[in-house]
Amino acid sequence: MADSSEMQSKIDAELQQSKRDQQDSSFLETLVPIPDFFFNIKAEIEPIGGSKWRIRIFGYILYFITLCVMFGSFAYYSLPAQRVSLESIVTSEWNKPGFACKPLQKTTLHGLSTDWSFDECVSATSSPSAESIVSVQKNDGSTQFDFRFAAKDGSTGTLSFYDIWNAKSVETTTWEKEGFYCRPLQKTTFHGLSTDWSFDECVKNVNIPDATNIKSVTKHANYVHYDYDFASDGDSNKGIISFYDDRYASSVLQKTNQASDDWKRDGYSCYPEPPYDNTFNVRYNHSECLDVVLPPSAATVQSQSPNGYGFSYHPFGNEGTLGYPCSASLASRLYTAHSSCPIMPPCSGSCQCMYAKFLPSGAVFPTTCDATKPYYVSGGGFYLGMQNSLDATGSITLDLAIKGWNDILNTQADQHGGFGNEFVCSFLKLNGNGFRCFDKPKPPTTKELAIQRYASEYPPETICGPIKQNGPFRCKPKEEPPTTKELAIQRYASEYPPETICAPLKLNSPFQCTRNVEVPATTRLSLSVAAAQAVFALTGIALVALLRKLQKPSTTTSESLSTDGDLRSMMRKLRLTVDRLDSKIDHFGTGQDQLRTDQDQLRVGQDQLRVGQDQLRVGQDQLRTGQGTHEELIQKLLSKK
Repeated sequence: MADSSEMQSKIDAELQQSKRDQQDSSFLETLVPIPDFFFNIKAEIEPIGGSKWRIRIFGYILYFITLCVMFGSFAYYSLPAQRVSLESIVTSEWNKPGFACKPLQKTTLHGLSTDWSFDECVSATSSPSAESIVSVQKNDGSTQFDFRFAAKDGSTGTLSFYDIWNAKSVETTTWEKEGFYCRPLQKTTFHGLSTDWSFDECVKNVNIPDATNIKSVTKHANYVHYDYDFASDGDSNKGIISFYDDRYASSVLQKTNQASDDWKRDGYSCYPEPPYDNTFNVRYNHSECLDVVLPPSAATVQSQSPNGYGFSYHPFGNEGTLGYPCSASLASRLYTAHSSCPIMPPCSGSCQCMYAKFLPSGAVFPTTCDATKPYYVSGGGFYLGMQNSLDATGSITLDLAIKGWNDILNTQADQHGGFGNEFVCSFLKLNGNGFRCFDKPKPPTTKELAIQRYASEYPPETICGPIKQNGPFRCKPKEEPPTTKELAIQRYASEYPPETICAPLKLNSPFQCTRNVEVPATTRLSLSVAAAQAVFALTGIALVALLRKLQKPSTTTSESLSTDGDLRSMMRKLRLTVDRLDSKIDHFGTGQDQLRTDQDQLRVGQDQLRVGQDQLRVGQDQLRTGQGTHEELIQKLLSKK
């Protein structure tokens, strides 16, 4: 009894220690299970439910299901749809051999917002056609042709030769730039034409001088001149060049108190300013006069009366209003040179000598000197007329008057000068309205001469020269956008193929590149085994739970043990139970999870731990019962002996 009490005390102490160890280490061992090989897993363990054949059937079912799942999974992963997997990498390169690359973000391609890859863009881009080339009115009012190459999600990709051409324009202060044509940013006015033409446009639009654009125009003093209408930009905006106007604009009017010097200016040609206010009221200056004075003739010698009494000489013909000018001094000079009378006394008082007649040399007038009238020569002769002109008088013929006038003009010069052209032209050095002096040549007097001079002196490059100074300029490429839809289709097709349009997408990094690769057989087998293991564990848990529900409580009592065989069997069971209890108590110090025998039992360790605890309680009860039975058996054995 003492041994039994000690054994019972020892068992109780070990059970208490096992409970304390279980409470102290259960959480840690749950997180970090102790491997099975630290436990005596080969020791006999009572099956759950107490029926080995039931466990064996469940085990066969478990393995069958596991094998079916493994081979079924392998067959599934070997199907064509599952045998290929998607491989993906992210890179900065738009193209990778064997991969299909697509940008990870959107970009804007000529107005089209898209995340297309380069290849997708090329396949989605339409070709230029009458439908995809549309006419658009731009901000400057011009109609241009744009190419709508693609559309996606409400946005449209559009290319425009005009927009690209206009975007390349630059602003500069020079009128020309290589590869560009330059146009001023503001209008300028030259020769009356207000325009913003470029230099090249101006040269192109200038009309070559001909009979249609050289126009006759009446200018100052009712003189006709010829102007050049070189260009027009509307009916009221015309460019006109005039030799006369240019000459007049640079002229200088000289009208000073020193009237005797107004007729000349260094480097200039001076002419009387109209309306002419000189002796003859003509337009000629002194230099021109010397060449235009007409000699006495039937056209220049005019009769002063119907009866042929008096003939005046007009040096400029009908152009002049006054005849050959005369004065007392001139009459005296001529009288001295031509009179056949005695020396004439000097004129005085009313200047009676002004009316003294004289004859030129060779005249056939009757010449008689009247002693009583020394200042008078009877018969015909010349005298100073009432209009300050020298007139031939007497009953003479026109021919005699012409001869007489030639003799007068050819009279030998005296100390005061001659009596011909020089004398006549000296009166043109004075003009009441002054003289206008020019530094440019005279304008042409006929249309033919005007055409020649305008063509030689005003070529288009000279006319358009002022435009070069009309800066700043905006310069645009010389290759302009197409002007018709047909040309637009051709140019878009040649200059913007899909590869060129989509080229910016190559820079839209990063890119995700993917490809399909075949899953190796080893990987498929590993996946199948993993699936089988999962099914094995889950099915095992379900079967164990089912066994627990089917388990019946033990009905063994002391009354059923009536024979020696039953006693010996019970003793063996008791010893086994004690050994199991000792083994379990020892194993509790190292962890509950060591009760499992393989990897699947590790996953259901907590359930087995609870089973072990139940078995421990049952064992304790059996131990107590066994101790009592043991004592009864000993008493029976002793009594039999």
